[in-house]
Order: sequence, then structure tokens, then C-alpha cells
Amino acid sequence: REPPSETAPQSTNGSMQYLVDTDDSDDQEGQIAERESHIGAGLCLTVRGVCCASPDMWFCFLGLLTLAVVAFVVPMNIMVPNSSKPSKTVWSDEKRRFSEWQFAVKILSEAEYENRSNQIAKLITSSGLTDADVISKRGSAQNRAFIYVTFMTPEVDLWDIEEEEYLLQLYGLTTLYYSTGGFDIWDNPTSDTILGDHPWSNSFAWLITPDYCDSWFGVICDEEEIRPVVKSLMLDGNILEGTLPQELHEKAFPNLEYISLSNNTLRGTVPSSIGTFYHLKLLSLRENQLTGTLPTELEELL
Repeated sequence: REPPSETAPQSTNGSMQYLVDTDDSDDQEGQIAERESHIGAGLCLTVRGVCCASPDMWFCFLGLLTLAVVAFVVPMNIMVPNSSKPSKTVWSDEKRRFSEWQFAVKILSEAEYENRSNQIAKLITSSGLTDADVISKRGSAQNRAFIYVTFMTPEVDLWDIEEEEYLLQLYGLTTLYYSTGGFDIWDNPTSDTILGDHPWSNSFAWLITPDYCDSWFGVICDEEEIRPVVKSLMLDGNILEGTLPQELHEKAFPNLEYISLSNNTLRGTVPSSIGTFYHLKLLSLRENQLTGTLPTELEELL
């Protein structure tokens, strides 16, 4: 089953907006120009009417001042292409997907989602984990992980540093999941999709709940911390396929010590981000289809 279409956040004046992708830029520019010309013509006629109808210069001046305010405020809304505003249809589709799953948390309203997505995107990009244009790419592992984190953590305090670390770890794990063949389990929540002969042959509890330290298969955490942190990723022989993302990084997993992803079908090169794990004690990537050389950053860990 094909996953439902998703939209992506894009950068607007330094903030992230959850927007609809579109390729009709020329048509939009034409529509904006047409709307501007109509507004301009209407204002000109109105100015003539106000000043001609009243011989009182002060009344004419006040009328012109009011029109000037309208001329400034109205285009601020009209000049924005409709396709650049949050898509209620796409938001509704995502809301329905998450709300149908039995473990779904509080479902955000459209306004709440827009505000929350901006905050989550700012957290991810400011940490240096992922660039805004990568998160914005609809259907990418990073975009899908971003949507998941936004919907599944509506009550997590973004102003608490420990909660920020939790969100970055959740984002990093979910990006790894989507990058290596994982699928949206709520699209087909049956025993055959949880355990079977397909990518991620054992994806037990992944994505069902955002509490990755509680039961996500292969994720081992240090429970002594106030907010448990990921210490080990043990996913050997789990039919992971695809590439390792740059989000497998110390900025997402500052306490990671063991990475064991051997006997899978991972391809591509080993990302340089692997060399950022200063506490790393074990890295096992044997029996995969990886190419190229090991990143030089790993030499600092030896």
C-alpha cells in the first residue's frame, strides 16, 4: 500500500511553514499579478469617488489615509499564493491516519499542528542535524520522520532541554527507520507486517508509541537518566535495506556506545556522522553491501 501523500515544511522569513508542494509557479505569479492589478484599479476609482464626493479636504484626507491602510494590509494576504498556505486537506489526511491508530495520542488541530511543526522544524535545523531543504522534501525519510515526531509528541515541552534531547533522539531513530526500509505500520497494522520476510523483519513497537526506550526492538537505553537516553542500537540480521542517514549523529544520540547493524542489506557509503560518536565502543557493519572507504572521522575514535 502506497503511503499517503505528505507535505513538507519550507522556510519563510526564518520560520518553517507546513506547505503544499507545487510546480505551478508561473501560474501563481500570473494570478498574483492579476489580483494586484484589480486591487490597484479598484483603489484608484475609490480615491476619485471619495475626493469628488466631498469638497471638505480633511474628509478627503481621512478617506485617503484609510484607503492607504487597506492598500497595505489587504495585499499582505492576497499576494500569498493559495498553494503556499497550509493545506487543510493534507493536514486532515495526516490527522485521520494518526487518530485511527489505537495508540494515538492527542490529535492536534490545524492551527496547533502548524505552530507545533514550526517549533519542531526549528529545533531540528538549529541543532544542525538536518537542513531545512531536506526536511522539506516530500516523501523523504527526514520529512516523514518530521511529520511523525510532530504528531506523536503534542504535549512534550519544547522549552525543556531534556525533552529537546528526547525529541532529537526520536527524530534520529525514525529517520533511520524510514531510511532503511521501514514503513508506516498503522497503514496495515497486522501481525504479518510486524513480523515477516520484508525490510525490518522485526519492527516490534517501532512507531506504535513514541516511547522508544520502552519497547522498540533493538533500542537499548540508559534508564538511570531522568529522561532515558539511547545507549545501543542492536539491529543485526533484521533485513534493513537502504542507506544510513546522516542523522545517525552524536547530536541526536550523544550517549550512544554500541551500533550493531551487521548482516543486513545496507548499501551506499558509511556516513561521516558515524565518526561523531565520541563514546562509541562497538561499530559492526559487516555482511552488508556498503561501498567506499570508512570516513576519516572514525580515526579520531581509535
